[in-house]
Amino acid sequence: SPMPYQHQKDINGCGIACLANLLHTDYDLVKKEFEKKFYSIHRGINIADMVRFLKLHNLDYTNKFFNQKSYDPKEASKYTRLPNSITLIAKSEKYPVGHYLLNVGEGWVDPWYNLPSIDNVHASVRKKLPGNAWYVLHPERTKK
Repeated sequence: SPMPYQHQKDINGCGIACLANLLHTDYDLVKKEFEKKFYSIHRGINIADMVRFLKLHNLDYTNKFFNQKSYDPKEASKYTRLPNSITLIAKSEKYPVGHYLLNVGEGWVDPWYNLPSIDNVHASVRKKLPGNAWYVLHPERTKK
């Protein structure tokens, strides 16, 4: 049976959980490898470093920035719906530093689906993103 979706085990661990879910592996393993190669995740992780991490796993990703002042929901939707893309949603009252979610085809895996509950954090699929896209990390188009 497929692995259950990994939830974040750290306040700022949503990026790590998305990487773990994308790679079908364990949160703790991804965290350990990321921290060994880059830095402690206590403040969250940078989108550029997620690209570098995925490259170590032979996955070529690139990121697309969405300016919130000239936000185009249609264009954002095109990118956020790409299978295996990771969206960082914009900062909001609920998500003061933004939040990473992974597209799995039928929706987006939210690694802290039941935020703000901290006692029993779990991951689950959302039918829509809980905010505007800020960055979308997506597989590189294969170069012709």
